Amino acid sequence: MECPRRLISPSVNVMWGFVSATGDPMLDHRRRSVAFISLMMLCAFLATSPGTALAQSSSGAAPANAHATNYGSGWECDLGFHENSGSCSAVIIPENAFLTDNPYGRGWDCSHGFQERDNACVIVTVPAHAYLDASGGWWACNRGYREVEEACDAIKVPANGFLAEYTSNTGWACERGYQAVGEACLEVKVPKNGYFVDASYGPGWKCERGYAAAGTSCSALAVPEHAHFDYSGNAWECDRPYRKQDDRCVVN
Repeated sequence: MECPRRLISPSVNVMWGFVSATGDPMLDHRRRSVAFISLMMLCAFLATSPGTALAQSSSGAAPANAHATNYGSGWECDLGFHENSGSCSAVIIPENAFLTDNPYGRGWDCSHGFQERDNACVIVTVPAHAYLDASGGWWACNRGYREVEEACDAIKVPANGFLAEYTSNTGWACERGYQAVGEACLEVKVPKNGYFVDASYGPGWKCERGYAAAGTSCSALAVPEHAHFDYSGNAWECDRPYRKQDDRCVVN
């Protein structure tokens, strides 16, 4: 196996620096053996890596529809051709496609407004209330509609709601002070000693500091001796070095 010198020369320098003579013949022999095996493994990797595939498989005289590479002594196929068993075969471009300069893959892409299907380019069928997206290979629904299978269905926004395509799967969200319940937006009832929070989950309110939620109301917290409100203000924790035991704080 012959390695491309341009690619492995830095590695060779490192390896031979590693195997420099130590004065111990047995150790020198072992180190050179390890370096040789490592070099062969590197050659095998380079021979199968995408970056060197063309140069390795295309050594020797260039066939028709090929040219010499800019590195080494190998060759690669001209634009519009791909390698096939040592020769360069023409890339077959389907209708409504164009040639690409990528030496790998199929060598073509579909034109704007078409999508690949079974090695052919078929026109993108844009449904009602939709438009061809910027990629040119698919479509997207207009504002106020959402994709359902192969169509765009109108989003039904409930009373006290608004269009919000990127906040939920429904495509709508509730106005401040309302909470989504099923397909409706219901007014949030904030209890005494509580306040409204704009969240897509939970009851839509929280208790003031010093109070804890108890069903649909806010109850005052009873803080035992040697305790204090925690960071939320809606619960308590023991002072150090006390620890919680039932509803009081004790020391071990």
